[in-house]
Amino acid sequence: MHWLEDFTYVGILARPVYVGLVLLGLALGLGRSGISPERQRRFFLAIAVPLLVWLAIAWYAAYVGAFVPAVPGRGSPVVPLAIFVPLIVWIAVLRRSKVMAAVLDAVPSSWLIGLQAYRVLGAAFLAQWAIGNASGAFAIPAGVGDVIVGLLAPLAAILVSRSGTNRWIGYGWNALGTLDLVSAVTLGILNGAGILPPPVNVLAPSLGAYPLVLVPAFTVPLSFVLHFLSVWQLRRRSANETTAVRPSLDHELVLQR
Repeated sequence: MHWLEDFTYVGILARPVYVGLVLLGLALGLGRSGISPERQRRFFLAIAVPLLVWLAIAWYAAYVGAFVPAVPGRGSPVVPLAIFVPLIVWIAVLRRSKVMAAVLDAVPSSWLIGLQAYRVLGAAFLAQWAIGNASGAFAIPAGVGDVIVGLLAPLAAILVSRSGTNRWIGYGWNALGTLDLVSAVTLGILNGAGILPPPVNVLAPSLGAYPLVLVPAFTVPLSFVLHFLSVWQLRRRSANETTAVRPSLDHELVLQR
């Protein structure tokens, strides 16, 4: 097997590693949140079990070929469902969780940003293009975008952690990362629906087959969720700081009177 093909498999098989990092960050955040230990355990299991089940189902479906399109050159309708259904469910559930809000308030803003350094593994698309298994029309923008987002993640995390005034860097990085995901998903869906002209043939067989299909079937929606949590955290931090400063200013005005 070509070493570039090996790289693709290594990148895909790294999924359990960064899922483990997500759960580790959750556990540490719960420990800092001040929530009772029993409630911490319940919430951790409420997140960890569905997350691991989701990974297992996506992995099995990819392995048995559930995402392989029935018509060559067209996309499988299962892939958009695999992206958007988990994404909508996770965001809807997490957004209403007071425990999740407490965890976000307890951990540094840099954690959720730095975690997505795993996006450099999007270079797997470039590897597939290099060996002729994927069209450059899709693989180059998707792969290069992911690599840039992944390389910038540690730098953005460091800058955000140094000063609250650098929060705009966190917003900018999240916007870049989200735009990268949106562009890749949009290009894939449009081509899969036959909307794009035939010369833009981005749907090579490898993109719907195991293991590369795990990227849209699992990694993309997970990355969307992490971007959502990061932006939510940054907004909460700004709101909390504004709330803390406002009473002190009002108190000073009263004293001046």
